[in-house]
Amino acid sequence: GSRAKAASSSSSSSVSSTAAAKKVIDPKITQLESQLKQKDDELEQMAAAVLKIEKDRDFYYDKLSHLEKVLNIIKSQFSADPLIPTSVLDDLLHVLYAGPSAPAPAPGQSHAPFQAQQ
Repeated sequence: GSRAKAASSSSSSSVSSTAAAKKVIDPKITQLESQLKQKDDELEQMAAAVLKIEKDRDFYYDKLSHLEKVLNIIKSQFSADPLIPTSVLDDLLHVLYAGPSAPAPAPGQSHAPFQAQQ
């Protein structure tokens, strides 16, 4: 009889201590779940920003690529004509091919100055 009562008492105290531990753990789990959701939201925002940047990059790359083709066509069509200065086209192509650290020509001054034909 007393053994059964002690076992029953021991079992009910472990249930109550488990319930108390669960009450302590639940706020931590809730807090961690909230932090995880916040991080997931931030990650989604960053992924959306990366996609937008990649789309913008592709758009401008396509524009520059098209511009390069047009400049090369114009240059090839007029390179034999001594009355048409192609140095402006050379300047534009230079800007297209220049790396990020290459200095741009100063306004009004190209890397291959325009020479007036006489």
